[in-house]
This record gives sequence, C-alpha cells and structure tokens, in this order.
Amino acid sequence: MGWGENMKAASAAALVWIVMTTPAQAQDDAARGVISALTEATIAVDYTARVAKLPKLEGEAFKTGETLIAFDCRKYAAEVSAAKAQARARELVMANNRRLLAKGAIGGNEVRVSEAEYEQARADVQALQARTGSCEFKAPFDGRLVERIVQEHESPAPNQPLIRIVDMTRLEVETIIPSKWLSRVRPGDAFSFTVDETGETLAAEVVRMGATVDPVSQTIKAYGVLRAPGLSVLPGMSGTATFRLAGS
Repeated sequence: MGWGENMKAASAAALVWIVMTTPAQAQDDAARGVISALTEATIAVDYTARVAKLPKLEGEAFKTGETLIAFDCRKYAAEVSAAKAQARARELVMANNRRLLAKGAIGGNEVRVSEAEYEQARADVQALQARTGSCEFKAPFDGRLVERIVQEHESPAPNQPLIRIVDMTRLEVETIIPSKWLSRVRPGDAFSFTVDETGETLAAEVVRMGATVDPVSQTIKAYGVLRAPGLSVLPGMSGTATFRLAGS
C-alpha cells in the first residue's frame, strides 16, 4: 500500500472514531434533575377561633404581606379589654399601697404583693395581645397556596394544620451526577436546565454538592438554584441539567 493510500486509511479511521465518540461525549455532560422549593410551610395556630376569611384558592399566587387567613377574634379582643381593666385596677391598688407605706400605715410586704399582682396582670394583657396579633396570617414571601386544609367558617382545633404554602422565588434543582465529575463540577459553576413539562431552558448555578457518594451507582447529588424561574416553573417538574465539563 502506498503512502497516499495509508493516509486515506488513517483519515477514514479517524473519522469513524470521531463519529463513534462524539455522541457519547454529548451525553456525558447531561443529568436528570427535579425542581423543588427551598421553602414550604404548613401554617397552624395555638388557639381556637373561627376562620373568617380564606381569600386564596389552591394554586393561586400571592405576594409578601397579603392576608392568607384571618380569624374571628372578637372573643379574644374582649378578653384583652377585660385584662387591661384588671391591670388598671391592680395598678391603682399598688399606687395606693405605696402611699400608705410612706405614711407607715401598712408594711412593705403588702406593697410587694400588690406590685407582683400588677406585674402579673400586665403579663396577662401582653399574652392576650400576642394572640389577637396573630388573628391575621400574612404571607412571609411571594408564593402559591398549595393546599387549603380548612375552609371558611370552620373552627379548627389548636395546632391543626390550616394551609400549606410554597415560596416560588427560590426554586432548587436536585440532580444526580457521576461521582467522577466531582473534579469538574463545583459550587459556583453555571449549568442549564431544560424543563420537560414546558420545554424551557433555564440558567442555573451549582450551590452545593451532596455529602456522600453512592458506592453502588457511583453517583452524587448536586444542587443548583434557578436564576430566573418565571411563573411557569413549578416544584415537582423534572428535566435535564447540562453541565459545561472541562474537556467535553
């Protein structure tokens, strides 16, 4: 075989090698992932009151500061008024006892007792005011109502779950990558995530790695945050994460 024929054969072999290995390289930097919310909360209260208002339906969005659930707290408001009156009466007794002590009409022990009773009455007022202050639960973040566990006009028991909410501004992608990528995937690295349900490709960033490697599958979890998820992306959606590995 001549020199020219040898070169043609070598070129053909190289072309075959490229065709066979390029698809494998394209698959090596992709991993499946699932979207989850960093913050999800179940709301409950430690007292019994009738639900007066539950303005959001399941799936509806809300903004920080919006009222998500309101209770009929007229009973507790009346108790606050009564406690304030009691505290005022205790204060008058204390003041009178101090005047009597100054004149030597009573002993110091009686004054100390009236002072303690006044402090207790003030504490009762503060406790009741704290309860009435929670008669409206306002959204702590921008999010969506996941579930209404109670309905308007119901009187749930203390500490019974009422609603579940999820923060839609901080979504996380959990992926499982080969452990051999550990030298090439690190916190701070950018990657893209294509959502199966919508077809969107979103920018993301690795924020932390899993604590252990699965010895059987030789994989490890990698976590990333979506930079601008948008309203169409929901927790529970899945997709493909594409990493820019060195040498791929």
